[in-house]
Amino acid sequence: MYLPPVLTQHQVETITTTIPAQIPRALGIGNTQVLDVYFLDGVEMQHVRVSGGGTTTGPASLDASILSGPMGVTAWQDVFARLYYPVDDGQKIMEAAAYEDGHWELSAMEGASYN
Repeated sequence: MYLPPVLTQHQVETITTTIPAQIPRALGIGNTQVLDVYFLDGVEMQHVRVSGGGTTTGPASLDASILSGPMGVTAWQDVFARLYYPVDDGQKIMEAAAYEDGHWELSAMEGASYN
C-alpha cells in the first residue's frame, strides 16, 4: 500500500477546525504531497490544506456571500487552486477565487464565464 510522504504510518497529525455541516464539496490534489478540502461550515466555504509543511485552515473565498460552495477545483503543483461557482441561477460557471503563493484573490478574469 502506497502512502504519500505527507502522512505515513508512523506520523499522525491532528487537525483542529470547524466540523463540516456537509460532506466536502470538492477535493483538489496538486500532486502527491498536497490535499485541498473545501466544505461549507454553515456560514461560508472553508478550506483545509494538508501539505509537507503542515496543515492550514481558513475561509476559501474572499466573498463570504458565496454559500453554495465550488462546483469544481483545479490545482497545479503546491501553489495554485481555482474555485468554480455557479452564477446566474446555474446558467453559467465562473471562476470566483484563485489561491496562489499563499493568498486568495478574486479572479483576474472578472466576468469570464464557462457554459
